[in-house]
Amino acid sequence: MRAQFTTAGLAMLLVALTVLDRPWEFRDLVPGWVPLALVLGCVAVAAACAEASYAHLGNALTERHLVAGSGITARNRTVLETDGIIGWVARQSLFQRRAGLVTLIATTAAGNERVVLRDVPHDRAMALVHGCTPAPLAPFLVAAHD
Repeated sequence: MRAQFTTAGLAMLLVALTVLDRPWEFRDLVPGWVPLALVLGCVAVAAACAEASYAHLGNALTERHLVAGSGITARNRTVLETDGIIGWVARQSLFQRRAGLVTLIATTAAGNERVVLRDVPHDRAMALVHGCTPAPLAPFLVAAHD
């Protein structure tokens, strides 16, 4: 979804330039199909970038490590020892909330001081937090049989 904001802005600009009457006559300089072709090309590129980013999303929790993947063209894998996690931040945009996703940020005192896990399903996010640092989250979890 984030990849489409630029495309939507460019589409609105091109439609405005095509539809509105400008003193320099944009419509006379450029054929009517060019803005449509540009918008369709931008949508295709944005969709390809979104697909590449989605394909590399991923996280895992091992016995002692949290692994996070990110990036579109430069793909990164970050491995963090769970003993090094000193806190968590959970963020949700309006679109993430509607989709049941959350962005988790594991804070640490080492390296760049944070590891970001984007678009994690809410239940999986809470399981990751509880698996990495069980003590702080335990009072807030409800047992399955309650």
